[in-house]
Amino acid sequence: MKEDIYTYWAPEENHSDWTLLINLQEPVSFNVLQVQEPIHMGQRISRFHLDILNEERKWKKVINGTTVGYQRLLQFPTVKSQQLRFVIDKSRAEPLISHLGIYMDKFSTVSSMSDSTSQTSLNGSHILQKSMSNHSEIAAI
Repeated sequence: MKEDIYTYWAPEENHSDWTLLINLQEPVSFNVLQVQEPIHMGQRISRFHLDILNEERKWKKVINGTTVGYQRLLQFPTVKSQQLRFVIDKSRAEPLISHLGIYMDKFSTVSSMSDSTSQTSLNGSHILQKSMSNHSEIAAI
């Protein structure tokens, strides 16, 4: 799959509900959110947030963010979930997302120590999951 700034997710026309629902194949621990816009089409997103579906089956807000631009990385305490909800709360025009990824930064002061790292990203309509455990790497689409 070709990943670049010219491929992106866009909401349906005339839709004001700008929500990406992501169902991973299994629960994943992460503490970093990466968001990118196709910047050649302008900086559009001005406010967003990420929710996870917790064990009580309720949406829990993980992090809020403001402008995205070429790339935005946000770090937060480690969470674990199989279902994510990325919500664009405010945008100057129809929002566009060229990359959305979650990562585990095991060296961060806000993360818990672990022997594994995982990375999950959304590009277009494909969900990629890449995991590393004990120096072995596994990737799945």
